Formats: sequence, structure tokens, C-alpha cells
Amino acid sequence: MRLGTRPGIALLLALVVVVVLTSFLSELFLDTGLEVRAIENFRDSALAQSLARSAFKAVEVALKRQAEREFVFGFRQIASLMSFTSVAFESGLLTQLQVSSMDGLFNVNTLGKIQPGRGEDTLRFALFRNALAAIQTRSEADGSALPAPTDVQTSGLYSALVDWIDEDDNEYVNLGGRGAERRDYESAGAEYAIKNAPLDRLEEMRLVRGFATIGLSWPEIENRFSALPLSAAARGGGSYLPEKLDLNLASHEQLVAFLTERRVDDSKVLDDATVGPVQKTINTLAGQADAVAAALIPSSGDRPYFEKVADAQNRLRQAGFSDVGALDAFFATCSQFLRVRVTVAVNGAQSTLEAQLQVTRDAACGAASKLEILRYTQT
Repeated sequence: MRLGTRPGIALLLALVVVVVLTSFLSELFLDTGLEVRAIENFRDSALAQSLARSAFKAVEVALKRQAEREFVFGFRQIASLMSFTSVAFESGLLTQLQVSSMDGLFNVNTLGKIQPGRGEDTLRFALFRNALAAIQTRSEADGSALPAPTDVQTSGLYSALVDWIDEDDNEYVNLGGRGAERRDYESAGAEYAIKNAPLDRLEEMRLVRGFATIGLSWPEIENRFSALPLSAAARGGGSYLPEKLDLNLASHEQLVAFLTERRVDDSKVLDDATVGPVQKTINTLAGQADAVAAALIPSSGDRPYFEKVADAQNRLRQAGFSDVGALDAFFATCSQFLRVRVTVAVNGAQSTLEAQLQVTRDAACGAASKLEILRYTQT
């Protein structure tokens, strides 16, 4: 029998062709749709990155054109608005804009000129210990909470960090800890040599003996420590000056943490003629940290802007505090180092840019005469 004489065969063949074509076209449309969506995602991601850079550029321009007072007021207004909603920014949404001072963070590079056994050394170790104790440690295996580092562990970390930064090959020995010099890293088979110089980036701490295995939260380390360039006086081994918290950029919580973590009751520190008087004032204020923060950074009403530390001293005196004469030794009203974090979203795609800036202003905290980017990352 010929094919053409079989009933229904033509219809069956037509149905097969239709099914095959439908399957082919469906897959084609699906692939095309996925490609279009991938192109759209790439476009949105690229646009989000571009807008994040534009937002950061706006911060740079503001720092160069505005005095510290104007800049802080403008930032506060944006931050207040963003606490409720994202802010439309060109064709995207500005979902995060943080400008924080880094001047009050424990600068590990100051350890390079430490003289073992002196009151300054004891104080720096105590501040280092306080900062570590405030960080939650977790197991790398399951993320469970671990006890804070012991005094022995803390002494070892501090000693190894001093030796990593100082310029000699003499092992630091003090405060119950022993450092680690070139021969220690060589004998341990490390693939890198000790630096014997200030850190360029805080991440270098992970190379120092003990830090990689202690289980400290890295974001928390970044919230408490810095590796900032030193002034000429500090590089030359000048007298110890503690880090200073910018009262105009700090939050209530940051002020409380700053005072609390800087309380040191060691008699060797308190009796030291160089650091003792200032430390006694810090200890007094640390005992009332919440009340101090409430007086300087009220939770309601307009937040004051302090032109100079003397303004903060007067405000504290009005609130009933008496021992405030040494505030300018650990508080400031203008920042030299800033951390800027910007996040922009475009149709679900987002980009976050983070930078560390060194800002040079005049004594009156005018517009920045120089702005240097110390670190810049974008994801």
C-alpha cells in the first residue's frame, strides 16, 4: 500500500512536525529570554557600580568645597532621611551612605616605637587587650561562640605585632609575652618574611603570628583597629598621644564604646607622669559613659555641633561633670581619617564601594586642602 493511501498519516506527520517546532521555538525563546535577562542584569550591575562611584565622587567634592561643619550637617540630614527610606539617586537608589571617623580606632602602627616596660607600653597593651576582649570570637568549624582570648594569648598577639612593625630584629619581651622576629617565621616555614615596618593595610595583621588562628571576627577588628599613617612626631618616637574620637561624627554607641574600652586601672599607668593624668580623666568618664554620651549626643532635639573641644567641656560641666579638663587629649571635633561606604541599587542589582581617606584641613577645619585615598574597594 502506498503512503498516500494510509488514512490519517499526513495528520500524524503534521502533528509531529508541530511538536518538534514548538519544542525548538520554546527552547529558543527561553534561551533568548535568559540572554536578555543576563544582559539586563549586567547593565544594571554596571550602572549600579557607576552610580556608586558617582555618589563617592559627590562626597569627595563636598569635602573639598565645604568646611567640616557644613559637611557634617549635610551628612546628618542625608543619614536621617536614609534611616527611614532609600534615597533616589539618578536612575537608582542610594541605600547606604556612611561617613565615619577612623581617628578614634586603635592604630596598630603606633606600636613600632614602643619602649618595652615603660608606662606607655603598659597603657598600649591594656588598650589592645580591652579592644580584643570586646570582640566576639567564634569557632571556624561551626561558628559557635568561643571564650575571649586569655591574657597569655593577648600578650603573645601584642608582642608579635610589636615585632612585626618595629624596625629591629630584637624580640619583644614584656607583659608575659614573647614576640616573633625573622627567625621565628623562617623556622615555622612561613612563605613570607616579617615586615619590620608599619602596616600599609590592616589586613596584614593576619600574617602576624597568632592572628590567623585566634578566631576573631574580622569586621569587628576593623571596627576597633586601624593601620593609619603616622605623623612625623610619631614616626620619630614622639611622646604618646592617644587616638582621638571625633565628637561630631561619632554615634552614641561609638562614644560609649570608646570610653569603655579605654578604661585602664593599672597602677603603673596611673602613676606615670606622662600618661597618668589623662588616663585618670578617661577612667572617670568611662564610669559614666552612657551619661557622657547622652550629654554630648542627645537622643532627642537638635544634635549640637562642637566647633572646639572646649564647647564639649562646657556642655559636660553644665550636665554636672567636673573632671573634664583633659578632654582635648582624647576627643576632637575634626577628623583626619575617614571611612566612606556607599551602596547603590538598580533594579535589584547593587554595588558597594568602600574607601579610606586622609583629609588635610586647616586649624579651623575648613574645606579640605588635600584629599588622599588610602584604600578603595568596590563590589
